[in-house]
Amino acid sequence: MHNPPFKPTFFYICRWFNSTSRQYNSTNGMISTLILDDRTEDVAELSEMLKADARFRVVGEYTDPLSASRSNDLSKVDLIFTDIEMPGIDGLSYLRTLQTKPHVVVISAFPKYALSSFEFEPVHFLVKPLEPEGILTAMERAFRRITAPGIPQALDFIFVRTDQGRFDRVPYSDLKYVTGDKEYQRLFLVGKQNPLHTYKRLKQLLEELPGDRFIQVHKSHIVNVTHISSVSRHQLVMSDGKSLPVGETYRPGIERLLPL
Repeated sequence: MHNPPFKPTFFYICRWFNSTSRQYNSTNGMISTLILDDRTEDVAELSEMLKADARFRVVGEYTDPLSASRSNDLSKVDLIFTDIEMPGIDGLSYLRTLQTKPHVVVISAFPKYALSSFEFEPVHFLVKPLEPEGILTAMERAFRRITAPGIPQALDFIFVRTDQGRFDRVPYSDLKYVTGDKEYQRLFLVGKQNPLHTYKRLKQLLEELPGDRFIQVHKSHIVNVTHISSVSRHQLVMSDGKSLPVGETYRPGIERLLPL
């Protein structure tokens, strides 16, 4: 198996998002978005994904804050994707100069900046290198916050890039467990005979899934606790009858959620 190229996936992104964009009712039906990042490759990737979604309209693409500040569209911007560390003024300082405060997705190669960005109540924090799944999550959260303010923004699904080159939207409730192999991870879903295959690392999946619902029980397995039928010292049985081993290293996590 090989990792397919990125571009063909946009057909699937457009098809899924266009089907949901009808729910958004505004003057022009689109969220005006500005991109600010000193890496042209990141600007291009963000721009391509945003333009593939009928809910968003890219009104500016910039590689430095000074150029962005000269834009005549700032008063009309609903959303900004901005890097933090850039030549000259940094992204957070740039945001402080804006008279109107748009919604913000913060981008950085350094997670330490997440705390300092809280003053802007960011929609999402993207850590470089950028990954399509993370960008999709940021877009979905931005759409929900902008079009439905006041409603809790917690997502109940994860986007997974499959070995077929498409992005599948996987509801947490449907994901029973994940089994890891050397090359890819297999996601077992409710009502699906065959698992989804993804090249996303098991550790990365664990970080993106909600910790109150998913736990790692073995070096090769993550489980949804709501799909556990029974637990013994060295194994657990899932709702579909599948038995999975329990590693000694991971027993404390199980004991906290499922007291033995």
